[in-house]
Amino acid sequence: MHRLIPFLLVTFILPTMLTAQWVQLPGPYGGIVQALGETADGKLLAAQYAGSIYISSDDGSSWEIAETASWTESIAFFATAPNGTVFAGVYQNLYRSSDGLSWEPLALQEIPASIAFTADGDVLVGGIGVIHRSSNNGDSWMELPVLQASARMIRLTVTGSGAWLAGAYREGVFRSTDEGATWEDVGTALPNDEVYSLSTVDGGTVFAGLNNTTYFTTDLGETWEQVTGMQGVNVYAVHRLSQDRLGAETSGGFYTSEDDGRSWTHTAGDRIRQYFSAFHVSTTGLLLAGSDGTLLRSTDEGNTWQKSDDGIHVTGISALCCPVDGSYLVGGMECDIRRSTDAGQSWRMTDTVFRSFTTEDIIEGRNEVYAVTYDDQQFKRSTNNGINWTAVPPPSENFYGTTLAATASGLLAATYDGACYFTSDLGLTWVQRDSIRPFSGTVNRVKLLTDHSAPATVYAVTDYGLFRSADEGGSWTRLSLTGTYGDVTGLHQASDSTLYVWSRSTLYRSIDHGDSWNDIYESIDLPYHSLIASNSRSDIFIVNRDGIACYLKRYGRWEQTGFPHKANDITAMAVDQDDFLIIGTTHNGIFRSEGTTLGVPARASLSRSLRIDAVYPQPLRARAAVTLRITLEEAAEITLQVFDILGNMVIEQSSRRISAGSQGFSLNTDGLVPGVYTVRVTAGMERAETRLMILD
Repeated sequence: MHRLIPFLLVTFILPTMLTAQWVQLPGPYGGIVQALGETADGKLLAAQYAGSIYISSDDGSSWEIAETASWTESIAFFATAPNGTVFAGVYQNLYRSSDGLSWEPLALQEIPASIAFTADGDVLVGGIGVIHRSSNNGDSWMELPVLQASARMIRLTVTGSGAWLAGAYREGVFRSTDEGATWEDVGTALPNDEVYSLSTVDGGTVFAGLNNTTYFTTDLGETWEQVTGMQGVNVYAVHRLSQDRLGAETSGGFYTSEDDGRSWTHTAGDRIRQYFSAFHVSTTGLLLAGSDGTLLRSTDEGNTWQKSDDGIHVTGISALCCPVDGSYLVGGMECDIRRSTDAGQSWRMTDTVFRSFTTEDIIEGRNEVYAVTYDDQQFKRSTNNGINWTAVPPPSENFYGTTLAATASGLLAATYDGACYFTSDLGLTWVQRDSIRPFSGTVNRVKLLTDHSAPATVYAVTDYGLFRSADEGGSWTRLSLTGTYGDVTGLHQASDSTLYVWSRSTLYRSIDHGDSWNDIYESIDLPYHSLIASNSRSDIFIVNRDGIACYLKRYGRWEQTGFPHKANDITAMAVDQDDFLIIGTTHNGIFRSEGTTLGVPARASLSRSLRIDAVYPQPLRARAAVTLRITLEEAAEITLQVFDILGNMVIEQSSRRISAGSQGFSLNTDGLVPGVYTVRVTAGMERAETRLMILD
């Protein structure tokens, strides 16, 4: 059994795995912003779903993290009191801040649905069936019942005259003129009692957002009038944008009115389409909108919108893939897949889906990339390294697939409970295969991995151990890890076909496709995520409590390097085509090692003026020719070389000068034995590499 700590004493004699320096990549930015607000001194606040609180001092042009804690992942709204105190509503509580940077919890113990303030500064919070009132800025609270025996969440607004209007879904609208002591029903004239929102504009006009329609009153609910132009959408709030214009955030996008809310027009539908998550009108008239999985800003009363998420990192990066063309693909918690072609210096959304979703995994197939998502399609396929995606139809309408593997002749999908389905025609038809079962009971978690040296063989990681199928899921065998069948939480295959698995607190290794194992690392204090990655030399990288540990295979020893954030913040890990280690985090974006994992210093330029865009076919049969698609921005003389996994050059083609653009080259692999190779193209000071797999 190898342990890490004793070997720290001897790491000075080993080549550096990578420097202790990390480069935080600029992005990808975005993800769902579910609350927007403003401090008393004009700084903007944004709370991200499952993420942090961000603050901006330049009207949303750039953002930085103000607070990261478990409670910030569930903020529903920000609201600023007349005295400048900022309140954040979270699940079962309220937090308070004077500057947006430091926060304290209040003893509310409620799910806050809405918040309002009286003329004398009291704080009112609509909860479940009650209104909570505080006369001391949230230090203590008293309850004011609105609807007896109600289990609905109260929406609340206060008018300029001091009257309170409260509503609840399927319970209508009620009014109090004595600060909550008594209530009367003022919603009987409304067409339905399904209240989504109540908004007061200009002190006297109250808009009631109902199911598929909106009404307003100017006499505290004595009479109601239906608006025109917003039928068929649910209104979440109405805002005064300027002296002449109102704005409404709705389930169908952004609407504006220039006649005090009587008639409405769908505005800027090209940028704000649906799925509003947050909206804010700043004291300077700036508009911010969280919609369609990104943050947008408008300086012209909502007519045009621009992205405004610089500095707001995609949260919970759960999927990180580096395809053979040298690009990066990233997916995370409630975000579209982002793609970078310049080593992470800039990112663009791909056309995965119209709205945001959770990307569970991104995997490479033979000549394509697949994404496993939690949206209504669940599987996506790209044949151009993640630029464009098409849906892969699932096996059934209610299929809930969680993992996918590209096998020798098709795709194998599995559900959480181990049910497996196979398709050889990209989802047009599916055939149910053998389910993954332990000796008794069923599994509750599955992740698949295809053996790249034998692509008909698939491994399944489960909470009941490791399973293997040699016939694309037709039958499964449970593998023993040195006599145990423990919970397996991580699985990886290096370029030399060695398998590595995490089982509880032990890392195991197999060189015979899982028939036998030996343990190479153990720790009783590991982060939650059991991540494994490897470089082209088959060195292994894992995450431990001190950062990143590397198993230098040629020496049989471990080496340790630190990381600028907590190990539990690391959520994804991969090695790119240039052997740089890429780390995805919970809140702080993506980091890249300053030097390569082969001990090479940081390259002089991150530009991609030379690219290997494709290698096909892949994998390749022995003694066949392979085609490389190479792109150059400027004409140059190039050299093409092939190296085996030990770093020995086995092929070198004579230098040739090629013109700018994309061109195909044929490479004769006759004489190369089956295995994994590195193809290197050099043009001047720039180099591009990709991997080549040759089968029997």
